[in-house]
Amino acid sequence: MKQPAKESKIMSMTEAISKHVNDGDTLYLPWGAPGGPAAAVHELIRQGKKDLTVVSMALSGYVDPLFYGDQVKRIITAWVGTELVGLAQIFRRKVQNAQVAIEDYANFHVGMMLWGGRANVPFIPVPVDRASGILNEKGCLGDKKYSIVECPFTGKKTVILPTFQPDVGIIHVQRSDAQGNAQTWGTHVDFKSEVHLACKKLIVTAEEIVDSDVISHDPDRTMCPAFKVCAVVEAPWGAHPEAMYGHYDNDLAYRIYFEHSTYDDENTKKWMDEWVFGVKSRDEYIAHYIEKFGYSKLMRLKPMPFYSGSVNYGRPKPEVF
Repeated sequence: MKQPAKESKIMSMTEAISKHVNDGDTLYLPWGAPGGPAAAVHELIRQGKKDLTVVSMALSGYVDPLFYGDQVKRIITAWVGTELVGLAQIFRRKVQNAQVAIEDYANFHVGMMLWGGRANVPFIPVPVDRASGILNEKGCLGDKKYSIVECPFTGKKTVILPTFQPDVGIIHVQRSDAQGNAQTWGTHVDFKSEVHLACKKLIVTAEEIVDSDVISHDPDRTMCPAFKVCAVVEAPWGAHPEAMYGHYDNDLAYRIYFEHSTYDDENTKKWMDEWVFGVKSRDEYIAHYIEKFGYSKLMRLKPMPFYSGSVNYGRPKPEVF
């Protein structure tokens, strides 16, 4: 019996953001380091999505442009910064001017809150000192930042935190099939597969889209299954200037350039007009990079091949069935 064709979820970045991210949504973004969805963040800005609540364990520098306008209403995270370079300058000014609401937790806290959302529980206990400044300094969540209950099993006072099920998450991966079975490899920071599944739906942007057979031949690398994915976008260089294992290295020189370009509002506007509003897509962004810095500068980020060993999954013989 012929199997029905599987529905393709491939679409452009413009369509994916327009169709699946709404004003006022709670948005999950991964840490990055490597693989932050930088191309998707630029498209969010171009489309003027606003009043977003961003939830993340921590956020690297790729997200800083998102704080330029009124895209983000509040953020629940542990940290926002351009590691190896310095502070996230746009974010810093928004905070200093009280233009974005914040709730501050530790990385572990936010990870557990998202893990609890994945488990579909309303709160989750965490081991934390009740004298911690993290808990006692309350921000946009106010008294809902945490609560203390008596454990029914031990009688001990236990800190519980609220959980989150973001409306939509955006992740960037090395490869995905057309249905959204997404694979990544390298350092797995921020509980990747666990916290991604807390989202009600996921937009996957990928360096390349491959046949489903490629995915099924190496299933352990699949960090989110197709049923959670609402859109698949092919986005080469989609994490630049951050790294993506096997595709390109961290563009430290460009990140320093970005840092120096965002020290004040005037220069930030120039950078945004050139690198976000002045291009319509990631392809145009990369073309502009080559025009400004040269093709060789871009190619220097390409790594040498360094393959891992293969494994034998032992597929059953046909006559077994």
